[in-house]
Amino acid sequence: MTLRPGEDRVLQVQIHIADSADQAIRVARRGHDELTKLLWPNIVRRNPALASRQPFTLEERVVGKSWIVGTPEQARDTLLEMQDELGFEALVIFPHLPGMRRVETLEQLGRFWSDVRPALASRVAVAQSAAVS
Repeated sequence: MTLRPGEDRVLQVQIHIADSADQAIRVARRGHDELTKLLWPNIVRRNPALASRQPFTLEERVVGKSWIVGTPEQARDTLLEMQDELGFEALVIFPHLPGMRRVETLEQLGRFWSDVRPALASRVAVAQSAAVS
């Protein structure tokens, strides 16, 4: 069976949105570092070649696009670039970071829904329309 580009692909990312990139990094760093402390031993166990290096920094993960941290516009643009590159059909976001309260997570979901998602949704709608044609 041949799949069309992006078919059955899911992208999963950590995400944190704030009014400025500096603010987003500042808030995300605490959660990132806590999560990394928890997960790094298991990552090394699965990939022993990583044992000789320090855990990945937040900046490395942002560059690698596994963590999207910045303004709503930066998040939107990064996800649109990734959609162009990977052609994913589904997106799973993790807007909750260790140490965040429920209200903060809900605020992140709301910002994603109103400030980032519309651009992705319109892109999907155009792609689906073209696929039907």
